[in-house]
Amino acid sequence: MLVVLLAMLLAAPDDAPPPWPADPTRAVIIGEDDWIRRPLPEQIAAARPPATRERGEVVMNCMVTYDGGLSDCQVVAETPAGLGFGPAAVGLARAFQLNPMIDGQSSTGGKILVAVTFRAAP
Repeated sequence: MLVVLLAMLLAAPDDAPPPWPADPTRAVIIGEDDWIRRPLPEQIAAARPPATRERGEVVMNCMVTYDGGLSDCQVVAETPAGLGFGPAAVGLARAFQLNPMIDGQSSTGGKILVAVTFRAAP
């Protein structure tokens, strides 16, 4: 038995883990319960670019780390553009934490689109 187990371990491929999601043709829907932590409204308000008062919306494409954190975030959409909402949203990425297991699969190393909305200043 030990010899068979050892042979299986030695024969196991040394490749990277499979991509997330395992079936890329099926969208993974991330719900409220899949988040461990997201930025609080106060954190979003504090990250607002200086001298802006209007509403801003940003979509980032981020990598999911081993513990569900977000890294390597890139802005893919920013409205209105050029006012600093994109960099402000990227600065908030550390306030997000996703459950490392989504839909029965490890989300580590996967890519995710994350939206951040900055409310209009009073």
